[in-house]
Amino acid sequence: MKGYLLKKSVMILAILFAAAVVASGCSGCSEGTQTVKNDTANEYGAEYDDKNKFGEDYIIDMYVSDVSDTNSEFEYETSVHYMYNTITCESSDIVSEIHITKYIGQNTDISIPELIGGHPVTEIGNCAFEDCSEIKSVSMSENITNIGDYAFSGCTGLTQVKLSDSLKELAIDVFSGCTALEEIKIPEGVEKIGAGAFEDCTGLRKVNIPKETRRIGGGSFKNCTELESINIPDSVEKIEDMTFYNCMGLKSALIGEGVKDIGNGAFYSCTALTEITVPDSVEHIHDRAFYGCSALTDIFVGKGTAKLIEYAFAGCTNLRNINIDSENSVLSSEDGVMFDKSKSGLLTCPEGREGAYTVPDSVVIIYKRAFQDCTKLTEVIIPEGVIDIGINSFDGCTGLKSVTIPESVEKLSGGLFSGCTSLESVFIPESVTEIGNYVFEDCDNVTIYGKKGSEAEKYARENNIKFAEK
Repeated sequence: MKGYLLKKSVMILAILFAAAVVASGCSGCSEGTQTVKNDTANEYGAEYDDKNKFGEDYIIDMYVSDVSDTNSEFEYETSVHYMYNTITCESSDIVSEIHITKYIGQNTDISIPELIGGHPVTEIGNCAFEDCSEIKSVSMSENITNIGDYAFSGCTGLTQVKLSDSLKELAIDVFSGCTALEEIKIPEGVEKIGAGAFEDCTGLRKVNIPKETRRIGGGSFKNCTELESINIPDSVEKIEDMTFYNCMGLKSALIGEGVKDIGNGAFYSCTALTEITVPDSVEHIHDRAFYGCSALTDIFVGKGTAKLIEYAFAGCTNLRNINIDSENSVLSSEDGVMFDKSKSGLLTCPEGREGAYTVPDSVVIIYKRAFQDCTKLTEVIIPEGVIDIGINSFDGCTGLKSVTIPESVEKLSGGLFSGCTSLESVFIPESVTEIGNYVFEDCDNVTIYGKKGSEAEKYARENNIKFAEK
């Protein structure tokens, strides 16, 4: 009876000790993230070792197996490698599977055991190998059906991974910060890639997206600065926010025909990307989707895109042509500039546009920020018939030298020519009776031309801007 009580006491200590180690080593997970399926006890296998002490109590050896174990008995080794949960059936105390919860070994090449104590190892828990920087390779058997959040996060020495073909999902931040990982093959059955799954894998050059994958989580490949190409299959419906954020080495991105949404900052600062084709399936291109893609020269937008946020291509300093499919019912393009379908509204002039540009006669409205940061434009000719020029329409056009406002315009909106540091002359007709704030902010060399006694002259005097009668 005494022996039984002693063994029971050591089992309780085992549970408390293992839980403490797991909790302290999991910086990316919140308390209580470990789950035992089928309503079973959270037991850590342990054996009493009277040769060691842990404070005033006893230290324990965990059940360990580095090789497949076909016997019904648990095997022990002198070194400790894994902590794990035993999962039992609802109707009995028979162990049905093993979930690894924490790796506490020192090996550099890890082969996740197929069996422990004759029972299949089916799960690698949250944070199980987190920050194990000494690990170089990991392979796992087909028994593994689930890998938890942050399972291999911060394994900075990891160079090779063989994933189980039984996986259906890659969890949140599962390989984030694995900076030495250069290539990974995702099994064909994976339907979801979790948010941040490969974030900060700065050495990753090659990865496949399986044909079964429906969702690629936000920031999945964020800061994968060496990633060279990506092929997004037709099964994916949305490219989430910041999925390929700051993938500076990305030269080629093929977007599948099933994608409907390209999220905020999805390709933000992909500075090596030179061309992109948006398929007909895409309905919405969100804010800053391609922001800062400074090598991008041409973009092709399919017939399905109905909403394109104004900053979608901001910072694409060499973008010369935005080409819209002629069958698009909402948008259109002419000479590389984007308009609404009727061409009565000018939406976006690509930032790489050079020299002089003449706005088509069909245009009635120049939308806000339409020419923003077109630094290579030297002159814009605005035809009679334009009645509205939106705020900040020419903001940051540092090469712009002269503009003539037509008599059809009655108001100059705020910030209209802000930051046009090379602007020398602007003709403002008598029809303009309202001029907003900061219209000529930082335009130190500009001269306003207009009629004597006009609103233009009044504005020039009040704001210490040179005025000349014309």
